[in-house]
Amino acid sequence: MCDYGYNTIVVFCFLRKGDDVLLIRRRQEPNNNQETIVGGRKEKGESVSAACKREVLEETGLRLTTVHLRGVLSICRQGSETETLAFYFESDQFEGTLTESSEGTLRWCPIDESFKSQDISAFYSCLAPLVFESEDLFTGMIKLDYNGAICDVEID
Repeated sequence: MCDYGYNTIVVFCFLRKGDDVLLIRRRQEPNNNQETIVGGRKEKGESVSAACKREVLEETGLRLTTVHLRGVLSICRQGSETETLAFYFESDQFEGTLTESSEGTLRWCPIDESFKSQDISAFYSCLAPLVFESEDLFTGMIKLDYNGAICDVEID
C-alpha cells in the first residue's frame, strides 16, 4: 500500500525593485512576527501564477504584470497527514501603490541587508540565495520537525 503525499498548494513571490526585495512582517501564523515574502494558498480553480498575482495584490496592493516561476518545493512536516507543494515566483514588473493589508507590515529592503534582519524567516534565508544568485529553476524538499522548524533541505 502506498502512502500518498496529498498536497496543499501555496505560492510565494520574491518581489524586486532594483536591488531591493519586498518583505512582509507577518501578523499571523504561520511565521507570525517574522519577515518573509508575500504569498499564500492557491484557491480552487486558479492557476499557480494567477494565485501568485492575487496574493500579491491582496497583501500589497500591487498588480503584477509578469511573474517568473523560480522554484517548486515539497514541504513535509513530521506527523502531518498532508504535504505542502510550494511554488516560488519572482517579479520586478508591477503597477499600483504599495498598500498594507491585515496580513502584515511591508517594507522594501536591500537584498544584502535582508539576510541580516534578526526577524527574517528561516525559509527566506534558505531560499532567497537560490533566487538571487542563479537564474536556474530549483526543485527539492524541505523537511520540518513537529514544531515546524526546518530540519533538512534537499535541493535537486
